Amino acid sequence: MFLRGREAAAGVIAGTLITLALCFSDEVLPVAGALAVFLVPFPGIYFTLVSGRKAGYCIIAAVLSVLAVQDQQFFFSYLFQWLPLTLLLPELILRRCGFARTIFIAVGIQMFLLSLVGCFMPAASAHAEIGRIVDLSLAPMGGKIDKQTILFVKDFLTKIYPSCLVINSGVVALLNMLLLRRFSKTREILQHTSSFSNYRNPESLIWLLIGSGFAQLVDNTAIETISLNFLVLALFLYLVQGLAVTAYFFSKSSMPRFLQPLFYLFLFIQPFLAVAVTACGLFDLWVDFRKQKKQENL
Repeated sequence: MFLRGREAAAGVIAGTLITLALCFSDEVLPVAGALAVFLVPFPGIYFTLVSGRKAGYCIIAAVLSVLAVQDQQFFFSYLFQWLPLTLLLPELILRRCGFARTIFIAVGIQMFLLSLVGCFMPAASAHAEIGRIVDLSLAPMGGKIDKQTILFVKDFLTKIYPSCLVINSGVVALLNMLLLRRFSKTREILQHTSSFSNYRNPESLIWLLIGSGFAQLVDNTAIETISLNFLVLALFLYLVQGLAVTAYFFSKSSMPRFLQPLFYLFLFIQPFLAVAVTACGLFDLWVDFRKQKKQENL
């Protein structure tokens, strides 16, 4: 499993170059690059599992050195957004944590570190940074919708910014974990983990969804904002469970494999499909779509 000599050195070079290419892919290919940046941690994770921890540390050190010289904005993005997952995911996998537990622990530790960093950031600077990100995301729609709508959307996105950070980190961790299963060397290391199609949320999550939903009726800004973030997180987790149900049916169906990615691509384009998948994950609590049917003896 662990390589030495030239193979390890080649892995470090390849991992560094691929990571840097993924970091800057957003500038070269705006649409495809926006999706490619979710895989920035993957080279470091992969070569840590295949070539050993030293190879992963060398890749991280090389990437940080290049970004520190070339682009400080990417340097801090890598330092706080991608580096924690690059270090935590392979370490938890090597310690034989389960699929879902690996993601939850890694994302939880990353959010804890980000909250510590946020304590040293002035509130005005943090709010300005949130506004800047929201303005950039709404810039392409600026000429198509009125200013009042833009202000409303900006205020809403600002409120749910904490949950968006958690979701972004969770999506990055999930995509990288799923991609590790596509390679034979890392698939063997992940044999102790269950398949994504078997993922289920705890049954008690439904009470968080119900409680945060009713809390929106309280006439208090702080309670409304906090409960709104919990509501968004609960709905996201049910979306993930809905995707697990979808993956289960794909594995049981005869649909060609090359058509399956089109469904997930359409999921990001069509929000109504995402709502349907979320509802599927929610009703799976009672219906149990993945229940094995018993064969009757005739």
